[in-house]
Parts: sequence; structure tokens; C-alpha cells
Amino acid sequence: MDVESTDDQTQVVQNDDKNSSDDSSFDEDDSDSSEDEDGDKKSSRQEMDDKDPDLDEDDPVIKSIQAAREKKKANHPPDLDLSPHSPSCMSFHQSEDILTVATFDGDLRMYSYSDEANTLIGSVSLEEGRICREVTYTTDGDKIMLASCGNGNDLHIYDVKEGLRLDRRIKQATTAAVSSLYSIDENTFATGDDDGYLLLWDLRTRNSYANLKVSEDCISSMITSHEKRLLACTATDGSLFAVRIRGGSIDTQSEIYESEFNCIGLFKQESKIAVGNGQGSVYVFNWNEFGRHADIYTGIGAKTKKKKPEAINALIPITERIILTGGEDGCIRAMNFYPQKYLGLVGQVPYSIEKMDVCNDGHLIASIGSDEEVIKFWNVSYFESMTVGKKEKVKHKSKPTLEDESKSNLPSSSKQNAADFYGGLV
Repeated sequence: MDVESTDDQTQVVQNDDKNSSDDSSFDEDDSDSSEDEDGDKKSSRQEMDDKDPDLDEDDPVIKSIQAAREKKKANHPPDLDLSPHSPSCMSFHQSEDILTVATFDGDLRMYSYSDEANTLIGSVSLEEGRICREVTYTTDGDKIMLASCGNGNDLHIYDVKEGLRLDRRIKQATTAAVSSLYSIDENTFATGDDDGYLLLWDLRTRNSYANLKVSEDCISSMITSHEKRLLACTATDGSLFAVRIRGGSIDTQSEIYESEFNCIGLFKQESKIAVGNGQGSVYVFNWNEFGRHADIYTGIGAKTKKKKPEAINALIPITERIILTGGEDGCIRAMNFYPQKYLGLVGQVPYSIEKMDVCNDGHLIASIGSDEEVIKFWNVSYFESMTVGKKEKVKHKSKPTLEDESKSNLPSSSKQNAADFYGGLV
């Protein structure tokens, strides 16, 4: 394989307002309409006052209506609109408020984000015809690794501190397109491809030091613990396997399950692995015991008599017990483990959730949907104070249904529960 250091076309941008928030209406004073002279419309509240001069503003019903009409101050970045491009993957920086996004047509972009705006701070365009498949930061945040395909499956390493300068490009790095890219430490990373090959790489030698055929299908996700001894990987043939990072050999492989394994997460003080599958279930394995699952949470997702739970495509452990899943039906759901309890909907979009990532301090997640040009942000900081008691009785037969989910919208959801609206009337 050849290593080439010629630069991709790089462009650093300062103060780009393309993706600035259009939520300036949050700061508008609706009372201006009452101060304008003839021809301006009156606010809803003024109309109510005109109709009923004896309106009691202390009435709990009136208070609930007024509270529902008030525009809430944004607590997360505005939607990141990439049109006419569609994002394929993304990665949050480990310590800074930066999100790096790659697109299906070969663009790599870095954005700084805040509750007010998203600002483009750097970009790279690959040659025409290339598709960005996966992107991630090294664990120290100094470099960005990008996997692309189209006339060769290449790896691109960029120096973040030097304005996305191309550090190296490894041509024909893999025989098939990269399906999973994972940074193990500042020098070591792993790639999994569509043909089931796992490669371990050392940035200091610029070559892979292990090439393992571990599955007949796509390698979908990877994760390791703080010990950096084993790398746990999932495959779409329904298997979980562990690879020794130092020796570059297979340690353990599970039985083949009936549905594909799409995503993986580590939780409960790194003692357990959560794996999302194509039938809306989460399998739990004990770390170091990869052969057979220890627990299972079945039937996650919208379920009716005519519709089975849909695939879980993305998964994020947001606390040591709470896991968020992104589904084929466009729902981001929250589940508590030990005890098992469905917590509610984080948010919902009209398209399949394909990718999710969590920011540096854990208060934000971002999601990518299929065939969409927008990345959405969700504030999930409320989970920090959410607990489910060990003594609480949990009905394991109870699974989320469409009817249940209409009553279980969490604070990050754009939908309001009826119980919340009427809560102050009791």
C-alpha cells in the first residue's frame, strides 16, 4: 500500500454565518405589537383581554395556556443545515465545542457550536466521486481520521491544530469500503470494512500491524475499555467478537444471533456492553464474557398489532445506567438498565436515525438521519439528575407502545405531554 502526503484541497473559513441560528425570534418582544399604531395585529393575550376585561391572570387554566404559548429560550444549538449536501458521519471533539461532519459527496467540515449558532471554521473537499464513510478524532483530539471510498478505499489523517492540514493519505488502505472507524489511543486505531476484515493501525509506523477476517458481513461498530487490552466489535451477521489489541489476534467470538448487530456501547463502570440489533432489542454482555449475552431488553420501539419494533441503528450510554437508542422509526428513546425501565422519548424526526454522537461534557447529542441534509442537536443534561430506584417495581412485560410514547415525551422532545400541560391545574 502506498502512503502519500500530498494535500487534499483544504479551506479554512472564519466567521461563516451560513449555519447561524435563525431562532432570533426567541429574543423578540411580542409587546412591540401593542405599542405600534393602527394596522398592527394584536397579540393573543391582548385579544383575550379585549374579549374579557375581567380576565383573571391568576387562573391556573389561563396560566397553563400562556405558559404553553411562550417561546422557550434555546438550550441547544440550532439545526445544522448542510444543504444541498447530506451528512454521512460525524464526530464531536473530546474537549472543545467542535463538531466535525463528513458528507456523501466528499466534504469534511469543522463547526464550532453554541446555543446561538453553528460556525464553519474549516473545510476540506476530496476529489470528485469520493464518498466519506467514517470520521473520528484521535483520543487526544489532535488529529482527524477520515475513511473514504470511490476509486479506492483510502484513509486521510488531518492535523487539527494546523487548520486541517493533511498529515498523510494511505491509498488502498482496505480491500472493501470502511464501515467502522475507531480510535483506541493517540497512536492506535482500528478499521472494519464491508467484507468483515478488521485492521489494527499504528500511526507511528503508518502501516497496519494486524489484518483479521472476523466475519462474512459488515463490521458495524467497535469499542474498548480504559485498559485498552481488548477491542469489542459487532458485525451485521449477528455476532460479537473481541480482539487482543496488542497481539492483533481474536480472543473470543459469540454465537451467531438471528438478527444483525448494529451498534455497541459500554456502561455500568465498563462492566457491561450494550448491543443494539435489527429487531429493536438491546443485548447486554458482561465485559470479558463475549460468548453469550447476560441479559436482554426486547421490543424497544414503536409497536402495534400490525407493526413489529424496528431496528436500532445507533446507541449511546449517556449515564452509567441510562442508554439512548436511535431507531429506524426516527425515535430516540431512553432506557434505564438495572432495573430495566423505559424512560421516554428524547426526540423524534420523520426519518430513520442512522448515527448519533455525544459531545465533550455529555449534555448534548447530535443525530443524523437517512437522506437528510440536517443534523439535529438534543440537550440531554436532565439525565444527570434522573434516577430509578433499585427498590422500584418494574413490570418487565410492559414495553413502549405508540399510545404510551404519546404520554412519555422527555424535556428534550419538541412535543409536550398532556399531563405536563394540565399538571398545574390539580
